[in-house]
Amino acid sequence: MILQNFFNNSVEKHLKMEKIDKMTFDRLQLAGKRNANSFFAKLLELKPDEGLIIRRAEWNNKRNTPNTLVRRIEKRYSMKFKSGLMADGSGWAVLRVG
Repeated sequence: MILQNFFNNSVEKHLKMEKIDKMTFDRLQLAGKRNANSFFAKLLELKPDEGLIIRRAEWNNKRNTPNTLVRRIEKRYSMKFKSGLMADGSGWAVLRVG
């Protein structure tokens, strides 16, 4: 019993968790795959005939290019895009066409 009380008290002292509601959670800026996730979200927000340019310096995902995300969105959300590497190699351009 003494050992259990000691364990419970020491764990509670080290945990600094707190409960939050949905509004608080929505206001938090979460870390993670910011690069891909923010680009993904911006692609979903595009209206037809709007586009994005993402510079190579801003893209640090080694496995996938922005074109990979574009193709995934096309399949999953039935949206159409034109995309490709810019001729000077400085980044990628994406245009929503439908």
